[in-house]
Amino acid sequence: MPGGTPLPTAGIQPGEKKKLILMSVALALVIVGVVYSSMKANRERDKAAADLPGAGEGLIEEVVLPEIDAAALEAGVSDADQSARVVLERKPLGTLMGIAETLTPGHFEAMQATILGSDLSAEILAEPGPFRGKAFLARGWIDNLEQRRREVGGRTYTLGRLLLEDESAAYFATAEFPTSLSIGSFARVDGLFLKVYSDESAEKPGNWIEAPLLVGPTAIRSHASFGSVTALIPGRMQELEDDSLALVGTAGLRVTGLPFEALWHVMAFARDHGEDAIDWDAAPELDRTLLATIAADGSGWHGRPATVPLSRLQGVRVRRAPENPARIERFTEGWIGNMNWNHVVHFRAPFEWEDLRLRGYVEARGVFFKNFAYESSQKGLQMAPVFILTDVTSRTPGTDPFFEQMTVWVTIGAVLLSILLIFLVARDRRTSRELQEKLIQRRRDRRAKAKGSQPSTT
Repeated sequence: MPGGTPLPTAGIQPGEKKKLILMSVALALVIVGVVYSSMKANRERDKAAADLPGAGEGLIEEVVLPEIDAAALEAGVSDADQSARVVLERKPLGTLMGIAETLTPGHFEAMQATILGSDLSAEILAEPGPFRGKAFLARGWIDNLEQRRREVGGRTYTLGRLLLEDESAAYFATAEFPTSLSIGSFARVDGLFLKVYSDESAEKPGNWIEAPLLVGPTAIRSHASFGSVTALIPGRMQELEDDSLALVGTAGLRVTGLPFEALWHVMAFARDHGEDAIDWDAAPELDRTLLATIAADGSGWHGRPATVPLSRLQGVRVRRAPENPARIERFTEGWIGNMNWNHVVHFRAPFEWEDLRLRGYVEARGVFFKNFAYESSQKGLQMAPVFILTDVTSRTPGTDPFFEQMTVWVTIGAVLLSILLIFLVARDRRTSRELQEKLIQRRRDRRAKAKGSQPSTT
């Protein structure tokens, strides 16, 4: 009515509009903050991964194989009978040794060098021709060594004999020979087959030993095989000792690396153990608490199993293994990180996991080896637990699990914020309606009061 108090208008009031705008801006800021946090977390993980030693994926080697004229070798040597097998022809030997000097372990791997043993040696002795110039490797105890010359006044080479682990034999001629090896040492020779050679046994005069002769670049120290390892042997784990970065106290600074025999013993166990050797159902899952316990004192955890929950690969590569008693030729190593851990975990595995990719996601199982000190390029010496994995499962989530978690929380927050907005708007409308009704009721009361106070006209 004219001159009266204006009634509240229908719809969203100016105050309600301000609240909606402020809350919408707040929701947008939350979403932007989550996206920024996700991107920042990814950058931080990538930065941390780059600081880990050997965190990248392995390089692809390109090997150019030499051309070996097997026909020329066949024409230059003779080993058809015992009298011809005691002779070592210099010219084909020099030719093959010139080629062998240019070869590396990568060449022999590319040529798929075959391990020499009694069965294969018997085939070669029966018909040497088809094997001329083929790549082989032999491991055994050095039984005989002598220095010879390739030609008069020329360079020398080492001629020797190996007694292999299966009690067969192999001869070798190498352009170089390390001074650290001697008779009785266990060695490995990679070489190209030249001929069947025969020499007299030093221990048993009159006993002539016939075996394949390999021409190679050198010999390297090797180790007698563990064989199949289906259980961890405490005696082989005695050298295990956790590293320590403490500068005070009884422990002090201690950096011992990965002990050779214990490492390859556990690696062989990870490869050979039976299905019932480890009760994985009873094995604990790696979490922040367990890792803190291991970091404080890992001595009680050496060789004990644990499972790795869904985590991210922060480094992975397949490496060629050094000579080892587990007879593992290639292994996988890397780093695993998890948002719920305080630090990364280093792992090794006696398998070639070529399908694992950097920044991929995995679940794994393995046994704890030791606390290991490593050199970080940015932070200096750091500590990480080392696990020898027995198996790993690659996971390929559609999106980053971290981002998925944040998306869930943002969705929950948006829903709650929407509910809050609806509640506030409904409350404001109810308050407005109640106020409108009160105003109307007051006007009615004033009108009734004014009408009752007028004098009677009768």
